[in-house]
Amino acid sequence: MKRITIISLAMLALCGGAMAQDTRGGFAVTVAGVGQLPVGDYADVAGMAFGGMGGIEVGMNPGLALTARAGYIQHLTKDDDDDSFKLRHIPIMGGIKFTVPETPLYLAGEVGAVMTHSEMDAPITGTDTNDETNLGWDAGIGTMAGPLDLRATFNVWDAAHMSETMTIGLSLGFTIWSM
Repeated sequence: MKRITIISLAMLALCGGAMAQDTRGGFAVTVAGVGQLPVGDYADVAGMAFGGMGGIEVGMNPGLALTARAGYIQHLTKDDDDDSFKLRHIPIMGGIKFTVPETPLYLAGEVGAVMTHSEMDAPITGTDTNDETNLGWDAGIGTMAGPLDLRATFNVWDAAHMSETMTIGLSLGFTIWSM
């Protein structure tokens, strides 16, 4: 037990030093908690969503990084009369992150596959499930303070049906390792 505690403290010290570095260049591993609010037609069938994303950032030039992120987003159940609608997404996205010169702000854009699972429970028809994979994208603006990353995003889960799959979101991320 004592050995595990010493190893854990050593790893925390090593990671702590890495987290204090600026992640706008080089390589970084990130995690983020996500909250999203459906807008447009999507708000009629989907409730607020919560989830998490994990990813990597690879600095290409000062202020420019390639990103790759994946995660799990679960919408709260939306009840309408006797029907209930459940929805979840697994986004796998790649994109770019551009730091605006002489500011703490960055712009980000990503595109990729979004696996969606939906369930509708109705008293008369029973449960109807649907699984599909669509092209999705997001665009956002954020800021970093040390290892913390706060980002506001506009998300589209299905580019072919944009008005029916839009959310606005907020994420709080953390750089867990960088070099």
